[in-house]
Amino acid sequence: MTSEKINTLLGNKAEFLLNHTCTAIDKNMIHLPSPNHIEEIWMNSNRNNQVLGVIRHC
Repeated sequence: MTSEKINTLLGNKAEFLLNHTCTAIDKNMIHLPSPNHIEEIWMNSNRNNQVLGVIRHC
């Protein structure tokens, strides 16, 4: 989807939504998942292999 299309869909709130800077959560509290995220977090859950595959590709 092009940025023009996104701006059109967001309408008059596009500027606010696309240029928002969060002040409630410090960026040091956020971390990217490791490459092994699925194995570390989800593998021992009750999710079947099909669901794990979908999570892996998100």
